[in-house]
Amino acid sequence: MIHQIYSILTDHTTVDRTLAQLIKDGTLRKFYIGGTGSDEFAIMLTEDYIHQIDQAKEQYLKDHKEAQEKKASAISSTPSTGKRKLDSTAPTAAAHSNASASKKRRGTVGAVAGTRAGSALVSAALASSGSGSTDEAGEGEIFDRFKELVSGGHCMEISIQHSNIQDVIGATDQDITTLIRYSLLNRSLSVPANPHLINLEASASHHTNTAKASLNGSHSSGSHSSLNQLITATNQQHAKSIRADTPSSLPTSAAAGTLVPTSGSNSTTNSVGATTTITDATARRGRTSDDVAYRFAIRQGGLFVTHFLKGRLEILRTIKRQMFSDMLTSAITAKPLRGSFLPHEFHIHDLVGSGRVQSITTSSGQLLKLTQKGEASAKAG
Repeated sequence: MIHQIYSILTDHTTVDRTLAQLIKDGTLRKFYIGGTGSDEFAIMLTEDYIHQIDQAKEQYLKDHKEAQEKKASAISSTPSTGKRKLDSTAPTAAAHSNASASKKRRGTVGAVAGTRAGSALVSAALASSGSGSTDEAGEGEIFDRFKELVSGGHCMEISIQHSNIQDVIGATDQDITTLIRYSLLNRSLSVPANPHLINLEASASHHTNTAKASLNGSHSSGSHSSLNQLITATNQQHAKSIRADTPSSLPTSAAAGTLVPTSGSNSTTNSVGATTTITDATARRGRTSDDVAYRFAIRQGGLFVTHFLKGRLEILRTIKRQMFSDMLTSAITAKPLRGSFLPHEFHIHDLVGSGRVQSITTSSGQLLKLTQKGEASAKAG
């Protein structure tokens, strides 16, 4: 974690500058760690991340091979069942009469023919499955192209836009789905770049009373607050109009997709001089026009975050139980962690670097004292 380096090197500016240069050179890659409750980032050697891409490709080919084998075994079981049925009916036909003997011979020949046809069918199925495996192995090239994207210096950021990954490596939607499935990409859930583009699918009827109250008054809280209330109310009316498919009921400006205030103080009127535009097509889709972003992910990142948070919380609560909310590092490391497989030193650097504990050098060793941030984290956890 980047903040762990802050517990070793006190000059944070130098740390940030050096990390930025190493990331730019392609030596390191920076990753966003979600699920921790705050914006925290990790760094990894680029060569280690490329090794993870190779592991993901191997797992993909292994899964595909197993799927093809199951498909081939399911096809091959069908002719063998037919053979048993023909063989069991042939002796029964021979027991009736001499006339049925010819039927028996024909049935036997039919059984043999059916068996040969079945074996031919199995061979064809196996051949087709083999060719399909080759094709899928070719489709596995998305991992090689993704490796080129990571190591070629095309994108050194923590995320990449949907259009960019299509343009740079020619990835299709199916390719992106494969990368997400094998934990190399994550869908970014960040706030849209334009906060005024509101999701019109959110239940407008639920906020009808709020919209009326916003339109009736309460402009005294400032021009910015009044502007937000006006934008929210107008978008809710727009959404309601779209659902009812009666755009004529809206004012001319709202039907055209432009938000213009109808009442309010002069400060509010001046604040909305630059109007916000929402196209009807975007409104009907119920989502913003911002391009979808994907974050570069670390394989088994969820397992890491689970143990990372459990170990952090366990040490914080241990320190909080002390009389003065402080504890020697030697006493902390002497007690094994129950919820994390990460070493004590890893968690101590995390707590010090994130500002949850204060490190104090004493004659007895390093003393960790809980800060207000640490107390809040221990209580929230």
